[in-house]
Amino acid sequence: MNALDELKGARLYLDSNVFIYAFEAQPGPLRQAIGQLLRWIYGGGSSAGTSLIARAEVLVRPLRLRQAELADRYRGLLSGDAPIAIFTLDRATMDGAAELRADYPALKLPDALHLASALRADCDFFVTGDQRLGALAARIPVLTLDQLPTGAAT
Repeated sequence: MNALDELKGARLYLDSNVFIYAFEAQPGPLRQAIGQLLRWIYGGGSSAGTSLIARAEVLVRPLRLRQAELADRYRGLLSGDAPIAIFTLDRATMDGAAELRADYPALKLPDALHLASALRADCDFFVTGDQRLGALAARIPVLTLDQLPTGAAT
């Protein structure tokens, strides 16, 4: 049995930091777990998406450091081609982000936009490396990277 089977058929929202850790984290258990999750998604185990804002967030460091190859990898991954959907930011998403910030004053705008996008897209889980977002589990179940199932057969 695959350790990711508990996510079978779930619609996952991937925060920007999931992609950053996948490509830029030092090799180790965290990066391995994210790699297993992405292979699971690409294999059809779960559907996944992220907001268009993720593309802007992940490109900053590679562009600043002139890492064209890494920037191109991010662009390819976040192109909107299956299996990772790209959710656009419409007025309803913006209003949802404003409501989240009103309810959670410490919530930063990019995080509110991600969460509002996940809610608008009816995602089952919000996958993130940001431990602080766990407080929002009343709105959407938050799965932090350290909670990812490990030991998945690949």
